[in-house]
Amino acid sequence: MDSTLWALMGLAFLLVITPGQDTMLVLRNVMLRGKFAGIATGVGACCGLFVHATLSVFGLSAVLLYSATAFSILKIMGACYLVYLGGRSLWGAWRGEALPDGLGMEGAQLLRGNMGQLRKAFGEGFMSNVLNPKVVIFYFAVLPQVIGDPALIIRDTLFFVGFQFVIAVIYLTLLSMFLGHVRHVLLRPAFKRKLETVTGGLMVVFGVSLALEQAP
Repeated sequence: MDSTLWALMGLAFLLVITPGQDTMLVLRNVMLRGKFAGIATGVGACCGLFVHATLSVFGLSAVLLYSATAFSILKIMGACYLVYLGGRSLWGAWRGEALPDGLGMEGAQLLRGNMGQLRKAFGEGFMSNVLNPKVVIFYFAVLPQVIGDPALIIRDTLFFVGFQFVIAVIYLTLLSMFLGHVRHVLLRPAFKRKLETVTGGLMVVFGVSLALEQAP
């Protein structure tokens, strides 16, 4: 690998560990449903990377990037989704709702009884990433630098996205496991309401800032 590819992989790593909407969503779901839900959220968000890579390979990212209408539609959809998730957290914190029965279980008991919750967490992470136009811009800007031979575009793209996927899954899994270990302390009623308020508020802020962002 040449120095350019190493530099781009370093950039991908920095983007993974920089707190953003996917990290906030993982934090929210660990607190609400446990560490396995956080891991599922992270894996879902990482799977969204392959959608963006596919769009970039087939040139659809260029359409989204240079079409103000298409970019605005994607941006508003992503913003509305974030505001919806954040609003749910704020509503739950305001009402002082307790965790639903069974969502606090871990291990094999959770895997047997709450697969629906894990699928929901996976879907939330996936949609959060897919509807993020900033990822579209990143892949459209980076992938042309990654591809050395146009004939090997699929191989080079999969290599780069696979690297980012592995790094992101490892990071978000470790984060979920750490949060899971301290979850019982953090979920004391008073602290839980404050945490839900903060995470929900941050997601709403992410959504609003995304809605106000101008097309490139």
